[in-house]
Amino acid sequence: MIIHSKVVHKLNNACTVNQIMQFRIQKRENENLLKYPTEDVKLAQEFVRKAKAELGDFLIGAILFGSSARGSSTDKSDIDVLLVGDDTSFQMTNPLIEGYRIIVENIVQSITTRLHITSMTFTNFWDYVRAADPVAINILRDGVALMDNGFFNPLQTLLKQGHIRPSEES
Repeated sequence: MIIHSKVVHKLNNACTVNQIMQFRIQKRENENLLKYPTEDVKLAQEFVRKAKAELGDFLIGAILFGSSARGSSTDKSDIDVLLVGDDTSFQMTNPLIEGYRIIVENIVQSITTRLHITSMTFTNFWDYVRAADPVAINILRDGVALMDNGFFNPLQTLLKQGHIRPSEES
C-alpha cells in the first residue's frame, strides 16, 4: 500500500513549502500460511468464499488450522477450518442453526469431503481463549485467518507477544 500525504511546512508563521510525501506501508503476512500445503489453502479459501456468500454478515471469521501446520498431514488428511458465527448480532434460533448446518454441508460436498468444519459462536470462541483452552490456543498459535472481521489476528498477535498465557496443556 502506498500512502500519499500533502505536507505544508510553516516557517515563521508563513506557509512556504508544499510537498507531497510518498511512503510504503507493508502489510504483515501470517508466517503460518507457509506451513499449509498450497492446494489445501486454495480449497479452504474456495470454501470460505462460498460460505461468506451464503451466510453473509453472520460469518465473522474463518480460520485454517490443524495437522498441516504441525507438518503431520498427508494427501488424505482433513483440511480443518473453524467458522465463527456472530451470536452477538444474530439470535441463535433453531431455524438459523439448521439452515447454517445445511448450507455448510452442501458447500463442503461441492468442494471436497476432505474439509472438516468446526463451528463456534463468537462468544464461545472468546470464552475458550480467555480460559486458555488448549484447542483455542493451538488454533491461535498455528491458525491462518482466511476471513476475519477483526478479532482473530489481534488475539493471535497478543498470544505471540505473551499477553495471552497458554495453559500447561497447550
